[in-house]
Order: sequence, then structure tokens, then C-alpha cells
Amino acid sequence: MLEQFEFANFTPTDDLLLKAAAALNSTLSHAPSDSSATAVLEKVGDTFTCHIEVRASVGHFTGEAARELPQTAIAVATHKINDALKNWRDTLNLAPMHLKPTTFAFTTDQEGHYDMDGVSLDTIIETKVIVAGAP
Repeated sequence: MLEQFEFANFTPTDDLLLKAAAALNSTLSHAPSDSSATAVLEKVGDTFTCHIEVRASVGHFTGEAARELPQTAIAVATHKINDALKNWRDTLNLAPMHLKPTTFAFTTDQEGHYDMDGVSLDTIIETKVIVAGAP
């Protein structure tokens, strides 16, 4: 699904269209994989209000800002929703694998069979400690 900004009560410049698209694409790159989004930039009087919402199976995330400049409204709303997405990721402890090492210790029994937490690993050639995701 192609996500794009909607603009209400004014005609955006080409530059603003590009900035809005880039901001929304950046936000969606941090969102859950099943996300869809709506984004609206509306002018009321001398104020631009930006509302961005991302919907996913894990929940809804929003960012909203009202500013005198449309670019600033987009930037602040994008920052707010990206913070909400970061908080969600932090609660899930979803650090990339290379930042979150996992240690597996392999041992042998008296007969020389390899074991990891009760699971037989007879195909392992030697006992070693493997740190997945370590540099």
C-alpha cells in the first residue's frame, strides 16, 4: 500500500511534498512490518497542523503538532511518532542481533555426546562457546 500525506486547505509546494513523503517513509521504516499509516497536514488560519498515525496489530502510534511553518509541523509530528515507535521497540527489547549477544554453552557427557540445555547435539565436532551476534 502506498502511503502518502494528504493536504487540506492549501496546495503544498513540490519541496514540501518531497519533505512530507520522506518523513512518512522514514517513520514507516521504523514501524512494525504490518503497519499502515495516515498523515494529514492541514492549514487553519496561520497554523499548520500535522497528524500522523501508524496502525499495526501491536497498536496505534500517533504524532501531532501545530506550528506556523508546515515543515516544522511535519518535523515535530514525525519526531513524536518516532519516539512512540522507539518506546514500543524498547519495551520489546528488540535490539538488532549484533547489539544483543546471546551465549550458548555446549558441554559433553561422559560418553562424549554434546548437549545444550538437555538437547542432544551429536553433530557438533568440538565443545565451544558460541556468541551469536558478537563482532
